[in-house]
Amino acid sequence: MIPTEDWIPLSSEEHEYTDVPAEIAKAASEAHKCYSINAYRAAVVMARTVLEGIANSKINPVKENGYEKDLKEKIKDLGKAGIISKRLEDKASIIKDIGNGSTHNIFEEITETDAINTLNFLDLLIDEVYTQEAQYDQLGQTNKKLNISKQKLLDRFRTK
Repeated sequence: MIPTEDWIPLSSEEHEYTDVPAEIAKAASEAHKCYSINAYRAAVVMARTVLEGIANSKINPVKENGYEKDLKEKIKDLGKAGIISKRLEDKASIIKDIGNGSTHNIFEEITETDAINTLNFLDLLIDEVYTQEAQYDQLGQTNKKLNISKQKLLDRFRTK
């Protein structure tokens, strides 16, 4: 008789994103879920998927000839458009390369360190592309309100 064992699946951990489009946030959270259940290869493949999603949502993904740009071209376009900094543009291809490599080479292990480093870098990209922009917009709105309030105060004294 073959002994049976109870199997309890690992529960995955959500990763919350604010000020990020729902599709991007959902896919990035899925990458973190993969990591939390030790599915490291899946985590880095999802990170690459998120990177492509960010690019497709921010720049024109189509070449002049009508064909889709490859991710390397899209990353360059993100940098040219000022959507990501030059520093992140130079390094964003690492996510692409690790994602591609882990998809096409199942004989190399993707370690926990590989996965968490990839996800941390992905989160830096998400922060730069979405979160910082939303915070900057909020600061702009606050500055506008303060300037209006200041102007009202000055106008009150000018009319006296």
